[in-house]
Amino acid sequence: MYAGPVKPAVKEECTGADGEEVGVAKPERPTRKDFPVMDCDGHIMEPGSVWTDYIEPEFRDVARDGLWKEDQPDGGFDVFLNGERRITRPGNSVFFGAVMVPGMDKEKLSRMTMYRDEFPIAEGAYDPAIRLQHMDLMGIDQAMLLPTICGQWYPMIQDPKAALGLARAYNNWLLDYSKTDPTRLFPAGIIPQHDNDDTIAEVRRMAELGFRCVIIRPNIVGGRYPAHPDFDPVWEAIQDTGMLAGIHPFPATAPPDCTGWMIDRISEASGLRKGIVSETLCFAHDAQAFLMMAFHHDLWTKFPTLKLAVLESNASWLPYLLDKADGRVKVWTATRGWEVKATPSQVFTQRSWIGIESDEQTVFETWRRYEDIAVWASDYPHFDAEDAWEAIENMAAWGVPPEVQAKMLGANAYRMYGIEPTLVVTERLPVPEVEVV
Repeated sequence: MYAGPVKPAVKEECTGADGEEVGVAKPERPTRKDFPVMDCDGHIMEPGSVWTDYIEPEFRDVARDGLWKEDQPDGGFDVFLNGERRITRPGNSVFFGAVMVPGMDKEKLSRMTMYRDEFPIAEGAYDPAIRLQHMDLMGIDQAMLLPTICGQWYPMIQDPKAALGLARAYNNWLLDYSKTDPTRLFPAGIIPQHDNDDTIAEVRRMAELGFRCVIIRPNIVGGRYPAHPDFDPVWEAIQDTGMLAGIHPFPATAPPDCTGWMIDRISEASGLRKGIVSETLCFAHDAQAFLMMAFHHDLWTKFPTLKLAVLESNASWLPYLLDKADGRVKVWTATRGWEVKATPSQVFTQRSWIGIESDEQTVFETWRRYEDIAVWASDYPHFDAEDAWEAIENMAAWGVPPEVQAKMLGANAYRMYGIEPTLVVTERLPVPEVEVV
């Protein structure tokens, strides 16, 4: 139960010199909630056992030459992509893809140096029992689990059979991870986008195993983009299973496969190193590019029961994109040589959703446009993760009604995934202090 509705604090020091309002007051710190929270984009960090214990014998050799993670005795690891070493993490030097735990914050994080400071990988990223404890501290009742290593590098595997073998191994491992508490932990599977037959076979296998979500990279994989008509059989298979298609970008890797590569070229021409700017921008740009391509191909008309969500791309850009697309539909029909029947804003809001995070002030300020399509995500344990209590606090600051908070933090997601809500965490618990040297 709430200790009364979460309300913004009385406004103080929220006016400029001329008396005009310049912001919102910081609300009272929320301590209780009476609705379940679904984390739609919580990540795991794949342990080496995915490769040593779960790769099936027929795929072992090709998987080793595709994408392979090797754990080291000192706690570090190496990642190999297509036979080349892509990353080395010595000992307990920090890895920003798995660093954010309850008690860590961005101020502490700013004092750390990647691959130099000692800070262990978040245990909950690979140990489900610890993950449940962290969820309790973060105000999260249930979580859909997504990859890290098998997200960032996976689509760049050159051998389609290596991609298939790793997808089967990863999905089997994550299913076992989730079985620790199947009422709270839910696996989102990866698919080998390189080959339609392999992809469709894995989609159907995942559905038989009880998966609710298929992760699709909005990138060029094996020379093909998922909005291309050649990919339609895959969309049809996902639609037939009733699973959600989760569109999830990752940072730019090799070869050039996403908008991040152009941003990296601009960064280098500006005297900045690759990745600094692209990791800020490419998630949203990749999602925007995918939606526009899909709208052009009338994806929602071709697959009238397909459920689709855009994840980890922020959301404040969506109204602009939908408004712009709506104004272009007739022009698209004339210039494409076929009729674009769907009005983008209508079809998106009927069967699609978009992920939001705890710090999206613009979304909370304009919450009426997101009330039925926003689904919250922590991004645990990646470096920009935040908990549900921060989301409640920021929503309250912008006057988002408690019943709408409940929809954006849980109810929309339960409808999207077809998952039964489970309320576990009702009270904000003390968070252990995290030391950063």
